[in-house]
Amino acid sequence: MLEQVFRRSRIVARCRSNVLGKHLDDFTEFLLSRGHSLRTIHSYMQAVEHFGAWFSRRSRKCAIDDDQVKLFIQKHLPVCKCLLPAPRHLTSVRAALKQFFAMLREQGHLPQPVRADRTPIDRTINVFRDHLERVCGLRPSTCVACARYVRQFLEATFGKGELRFKALVPSDLMRFISDRARTCTPRLIKVIASSLRSYLRFLSFHELCKHNLVAAVPTIPQWRLSELPPSLTDKDVTRLLASFDCKTGTGKRDYAIALCLAHLGLRGCDVPLILLESIDWRAGTLRIPSSKTRREILLPLLKPVGGAIAAYLRGGRPKTADQHLFVRHRAPLGRSITPHIVRWIIRRAAERANVCLPRSGPHILRHTVATRMLQRGATLKDIADVLGHQCLDTTAVYAKVDLPTLQKVAMPWPEVRHA
Repeated sequence: MLEQVFRRSRIVARCRSNVLGKHLDDFTEFLLSRGHSLRTIHSYMQAVEHFGAWFSRRSRKCAIDDDQVKLFIQKHLPVCKCLLPAPRHLTSVRAALKQFFAMLREQGHLPQPVRADRTPIDRTINVFRDHLERVCGLRPSTCVACARYVRQFLEATFGKGELRFKALVPSDLMRFISDRARTCTPRLIKVIASSLRSYLRFLSFHELCKHNLVAAVPTIPQWRLSELPPSLTDKDVTRLLASFDCKTGTGKRDYAIALCLAHLGLRGCDVPLILLESIDWRAGTLRIPSSKTRREILLPLLKPVGGAIAAYLRGGRPKTADQHLFVRHRAPLGRSITPHIVRWIIRRAAERANVCLPRSGPHILRHTVATRMLQRGATLKDIADVLGHQCLDTTAVYAKVDLPTLQKVAMPWPEVRHA
């Protein structure tokens, strides 16, 4: 396999003489299957060679693991004087070794990484995350964020010492929240406070802390209905959609994603979950496996959206065994996209169209869909069904943007006459 990417036999022989040479043929095939260019493959192979040469000079008792990679990157690269080719760029070397170790774990040469369980804080955080995922049914990203804020609280309160939950008092909670309030927005402080309440309920359930400690977490004043939900005008949406180049496969994919957001009101995290089998072309429906509520939503497949998806499937989507509708067009080729890619697509489109987004991500298009529906006569129940809201109170925020109806029910402003 090395002969496919290296023309010179001496380079192939040098690679195979490396301490990691027995894995480099498989690594080459691994990179080719993910769609990496030859230039990237050459760079990655040199980085793995560099690591192998460094590792061979160390004690034979050492095993190849993540700790050795950290030593190589943090200790060796800054003072490296190895002969060329020995790449020293931190980002590219880290990326190459990450892919190499991923291949070794995929083939069973290395054990799968486990979550850190070295300190008491690590152990309680791991148990808490399992509780959030299995018992509470929260999304993995929500569990990660909640665990991060709880870790910050534990480190600020106990440091590296023993976790004495019975000794927690309300002043510990107040001190942590007030310290974070100096640098965080009210919205983020509410999330931090909610994470602490969840953790204290978890401790109370296992009788590790006082039962009334949950009430000591301060409530952050933020009025949900104090502002109008941000949205784009029809002209802004038209300019945003017109900025995509539908002559390329990537442009067709991005245009179809933008239409799903602008016409169906999907969340950015819902788009990567759409499967090929989610589309019923005969019935004209699209089934969305929502990631936030964990409830499927059945939406009508509007003609513009269906036409853009069909154009992408016919002339833009790369051949892949992955069953997700929208896939990557770069390495790893043919894999499902991520919510980060969806955000990046909308941000780039807004820059090209010179559209100012009140919010940094694609969620502004979801607000725009709800605002349009309400202004065109849809009820709050209709909007809740389309957006997948389980409670009408969540949808009630859009009632403030129905200005014609509000003008009919508004009381006349009393005039004050001066004597």
